[in-house]
Amino acid sequence: MKQLISLLLAGCLVLGLAGCQKEASDRAQQAASTSASIPEPSSVPEDCSSQTYISAVPDGPAPVDRCVGQEPVFDGVCSAAYQIISHDPSLLDSRGKLAVDLRYDQIEVLNSPGAEKINAYFTALYEDFMARVPDFAAYTEEPMRTDYELVFENTYLAFVPYNMDGVFSVVLKNSWYMGGVSDGASVYCTFDLKTGEPLTLSQLLPGYDHELVYVQLRSMLEQSPTFGEAISVDRLDSDFPTLDALPFYVSADGEIILAFNQYQIAYGAAGPIFLSTGLFLS
Repeated sequence: MKQLISLLLAGCLVLGLAGCQKEASDRAQQAASTSASIPEPSSVPEDCSSQTYISAVPDGPAPVDRCVGQEPVFDGVCSAAYQIISHDPSLLDSRGKLAVDLRYDQIEVLNSPGAEKINAYFTALYEDFMARVPDFAAYTEEPMRTDYELVFENTYLAFVPYNMDGVFSVVLKNSWYMGGVSDGASVYCTFDLKTGEPLTLSQLLPGYDHELVYVQLRSMLEQSPTFGEAISVDRLDSDFPTLDALPFYVSADGEIILAFNQYQIAYGAAGPIFLSTGLFLS
């Protein structure tokens, strides 16, 4: 899989925006014919077969969209042009030094049928964030900060790992530090580009036995050699009791990745929990 992602990223970087769509499709077909061990997503609608957006997710989501602004295919509502609007209401101390880093990325979908609803969702998140900015004013002169030249932080940086097949998956990666232990409450959301409605796992996995899928994913979390011993079964059962309650995003190759923030289902030292499910969009 790393070899496939590397090939696709290299192609897009060289060819740029104009040639990305055709070249990415050609490379994907070539890679599929030469590497039988690479898991392939389920069938893609004919309209969307050439809509390829490249992303890499090594240790959680990371930004790599190389085809932003590409003309979408409206018959299948395959993808959407969008922009990321970066806001910076960061606060300075009395010396003019950065005290609280409050950068925020706001997603705006430009031209899909569901754009209005999707944008309303992200606008509400941004307005809620801005309403809390005054709460951080006290931290600008926090003695601990000025004594040690600390910079406090509450940032949300946006990534779009998947934007095709009528599905728009977004990660708002939150970094939080106000002294003591670093924390974060990232936002993971996936939308139907045609309706603008949030999508659940049961909607993305038609034809599956959803109760069985939930049981299997729960077992994978508990038995993970990386973080399984840190999982709180009680917290998992109480806060995420069904398949549609599980937080997730869709990776560049269409795989569903479960994504839990720090403390949600495990003790803090385990950090954020990401689980590759092996389930691909159909």
